[in-house]
Formats: sequence, C-alpha cells, structure tokens
Amino acid sequence: MRDYLKFYIGGKWVRTRATEDARGDHPATETVSATSHRLGRRRGPRVKAAREAFKTFSQTTARSASGLLERIVAEYEKRREDIAKAITEEMGAPVWLAQRAQAAMGAAHFTTAIQVLKTTSSRRTAGRR
Repeated sequence: MRDYLKFYIGGKWVRTRATEDARGDHPATETVSATSHRLGRRRGPRVKAAREAFKTFSQTTARSASGLLERIVAEYEKRREDIAKAITEEMGAPVWLAQRAQAAMGAAHFTTAIQVLKTTSSRRTAGRR
C-alpha cells in the first residue's frame, strides 16, 4: 500500500494537517491500495509558498525552463515502471496499457513542452513585468 501523506511545499516535504484521509481502492481486488490526506481549507502556507516561488520562477527563461523539464523527464523515465504500477493499482488499467501508453504520456507531454520552449522565438520571460 502506498501512503501519500506528505506534500512538497516551500522546498521541503511536509506532513500537513488534514481534515480527513482519502483512500484509494484497487479496482480489481477492492483492497486499499493507497491513502492520502485531503487538504482542508487552511491554505495559508501553500499560498504563501506558491507566491514566494512565483517571484523567481516567473522570471525563468525558456532555455532555463526547458532544462528543468529535461531533468524532470529524466527522473520520470527512471521511475516509469513505478508510475505504470501506480496507474494499474489506481484505475485498474491492464499492465501492458499502463506501461506502453498511459505512463508514456506523462513524459511525452513534458517533451512536447520542451520542444515548444526550444522553438519559441520570444526572449521574454513568463509572468508579470
């Protein structure tokens, strides 16, 4: 069983206060396959962390953003088998479909974004000026 009880907020993994836990059931076996927190309405720390991150990340160049996405794709590919297993557990997809199609799509979407960033003619950064 997988436990997703921490969230990445403000640069570190933290256990948040939750009003209740959510449970993920394996569709084929009807056993509990995962638990996670449902975050309550208290959004303050998450909103603050997002605003702080936006200050610098909104000034990221296309080249820098594409480099970040390339590192994400590399890590994603290392964990692709785990991602496929999670897809099978969470939605009951056949293993072959989760491996060849569904898990592959995550990396494909990032790769498309990388190509767009690399072919853009704009030198502007994202965000407010």
